[in-house]
Amino acid sequence: MKKIIIPIIVIVILAGLILGGYLMVDSLFPKADPINVPSTSSVVSMTVKKNENRNDGDLREIANADVDSILSKLSEAEPTRKMSVQDSPDAKTYYELAVKTNERTHYFYVYFENVACYVEIPYEGIYTVDKGIVNLLPTGDYRNDEKVKIINTESDIDAEQLKAHYENGGIIVVRDWQLADDVETIVRGTEASKHDEKDLATVFCKCKSGAPYTGVVQGNTSDLESEIDEMVSKAKSEQ
Repeated sequence: MKKIIIPIIVIVILAGLILGGYLMVDSLFPKADPINVPSTSSVVSMTVKKNENRNDGDLREIANADVDSILSKLSEAEPTRKMSVQDSPDAKTYYELAVKTNERTHYFYVYFENVACYVEIPYEGIYTVDKGIVNLLPTGDYRNDEKVKIINTESDIDAEQLKAHYENGGIIVVRDWQLADDVETIVRGTEASKHDEKDLATVFCKCKSGAPYTGVVQGNTSDLESEIDEMVSKAKSEQ
């Protein structure tokens, strides 16, 4: 009988220690409250700026078409036990999202740390978030380049203007792979090569020799905008 009772007592003690340890950690380092995100219908405007080495980049407006997707990813963020105790993160690079409603402006800071992606609300909490949110933020320098035409949706496609832009040495950046075939056919007048969902962005231009240039950003990148900047620079070097 003693042989049976002793293991049971040991198990009960260990379970008590584990539970007690958990409760202590939970008390000292509680998880943040569920993230508070405004509804899409309440948003008046949304802007973003990229901060690198404590220097702010350009403030850029986020298109209405992307607002819902960004808010959706924010609403799915999971609370952590990390505490927010300052006005902005210590991260070397972070993105400041300002979401304005009629009542107030909500600030969300998105950054990477040890591969994971976090969103921080000053003095409220830190949350893990899908790193794909960064690819929805318009922070690339190519967006201010007059030589670059950006295709986000089908409404951005004007066949005559696109063809003229391409022939005059312009660069075209297509942000939706499902539109890349159509754009390529328009500017080159031939059947397009096949694109798929791995193509996060496609860059088209004409080389100095007259030959077509195509650059594609693929894979699971943590900073699509910077990747597109690099691809646009490569395209320019071919002209």
